[in-house]
Amino acid sequence: MKHLLSLLTLLSVSFTTFAQYTITGEVEDQMGETVPGATIILKDNPTIGTITDLDGKFVLESPKIS
Repeated sequence: MKHLLSLLTLLSVSFTTFAQYTITGEVEDQMGETVPGATIILKDNPTIGTITDLDGKFVLESPKIS
């Protein structure tokens, strides 16, 4: 859960013209090291998710929630 809280502070959200959000970020541990292979899921829709790459970075496409 500490990783998730750290992750949430790193998220940046941008809007697209297709009524979706593109969420990008980087997961780091308490020592500032990137975390490859970390699972990222949406809190409101746990069926949408991705994993971080070898550099701890991720991109997640999410439908717009009204």
